[in-house]
Amino acid sequence: MATDGRRIVYNPAFVEGLKPAELERVLAHEVLHCALAHHCGRGQREPELWNEAADYAVNTILLGSELVLPAGVLVDPAFADLSAEETYARLMKMRESARLPNANDDQPGPMRAHQDQDHGRWGPPRGSAATTDTPYTSCG
Repeated sequence: MATDGRRIVYNPAFVEGLKPAELERVLAHEVLHCALAHHCGRGQREPELWNEAADYAVNTILLGSELVLPAGVLVDPAFADLSAEETYARLMKMRESARLPNANDDQPGPMRAHQDQDHGRWGPPRGSAATTDTPYTSCG
């Protein structure tokens, strides 16, 4: 699944393969992105790194709920209680310190997104109308 702030799009095959509790968690994840206005906050930030920072923020909130997060989602105590903006800044500093690869690097780093956080498989194919590559909804 993915969101542009106004709608949540999904890959039907992905959704059909989910158990009800998994679907609940994935929907909560996307709704929180909307509620926290992550679609408004990216600005000129690198899209993939912004998405990771936003995922850290959302998943930290979901940890405090009764929803069960699958193994491998982006959660790190170093980012607990930080906004997506604060997490993004820290991730950028980590990259500059050579502890986090550039989004264009082929080698995964210690904190790169796990398959469960690959929104590309949750939503429509890349290049379609609503992917994380499209401009975000105007906010303001």
